[in-house]
Formats: sequence, C-alpha cells, structure tokens
Amino acid sequence: MRKKLLLITSGIILFFTIGYFVLPNELNVNSTVTIDAPIDLVFAQVNDLKNWENWSPWKQLDPKMKINYGENTIGVGGSYAWTSKNPNVDSGSMEISKSKPNQSIETKIFFRNDKSKPSPSNWKFEEISGKTKVTWLMRSDLGANPLSKFIGIMVNGKLGTLFDAGLNKLKFHSEELSKNK
Repeated sequence: MRKKLLLITSGIILFFTIGYFVLPNELNVNSTVTIDAPIDLVFAQVNDLKNWENWSPWKQLDPKMKINYGENTIGVGGSYAWTSKNPNVDSGSMEISKSKPNQSIETKIFFRNDKSKPSPSNWKFEEISGKTKVTWLMRSDLGANPLSKFIGIMVNGKLGTLFDAGLNKLKFHSEELSKNK
C-alpha cells in the first residue's frame, strides 16, 4: 500500500515538474477571417462596443447576460461591464485602450472586475481587394504555476473556438450590413 501511494505521489510530482518545463508560460489565441465588406464598416462593428451584441460569442453563450455601458462606447476609453450566471461567460469589464481607425484596436479585459490583472486582446484589420481581413488575438501570462499552464492549454482551445464563432458571426453581420447599404 505504501509503495503504491509513493509511486502515485512520485508520478504526480513528475507530471507537474515536466509540465512546468515543457508547457508554455503564455496563453496565445489567434483567429482570422476575411469579410466581404468594406474595412470601415467592419472596423466600426468592433470599435463601438454596443455593436458587440450583434456578434459577440459570449452573448451567444448567454443571451440573458446583463451589459452596462460606460459613458463612452466608441474608440479609446470605450467601456462596458457584463454580469452573467453562466460560468462560461463569467462577469467582468472591458475597455478599449488603443484604436487606430481601420488598422487596429487594443482592449483590456478584466474578469470578475479584477483591475489588477487585465487580459489584453488585439484586433488587426487589413484591406485586401475590397474585402477585410480581421485577426483577433489574445495573449495572457500564465505564470510559473504548472496547474495554470495545464488550465491554459484547455482555455486556449475553448477560446479559439469562441473567437472563431465570434468572427464568423461578425462576418455574417458585416456582410449583411454591407448588402443593405
């Protein structure tokens, strides 16, 4: 019995030690889509936080989530906070920290309203033959804790799927707006 317990404990320690050295220290999610709509129209869908309700993957996960907008919702300083009972959506706030028209947007996301540890998110917009290539990126430091690194691997896949869903909905919404212009 003691030998079995020692083997199991040693295995767990070895597993986490290897994970510490092998697994990445950073969460890195990256998703891209090409949208058949003008760059200024697509940019506006991301740069105005009120437009996120039309395509946000989190709004799709919890249509009942409550959103409170800041005084400004467009460009630098634009912000909103959300509350959800869905554990996959959680609660938090987001603000636009940088915005270069038709080029890029940077946001800071604060989960559970923890202002000490923002998760930065970046958007890049590129015009290609009248279409708009949009890339949505998120990077976050996972620290040195091996458990955080293992969780980061699971979160990376889940966020990638959500980013893809959000970009596809942004594509559909933007193309519909472009047709009706």
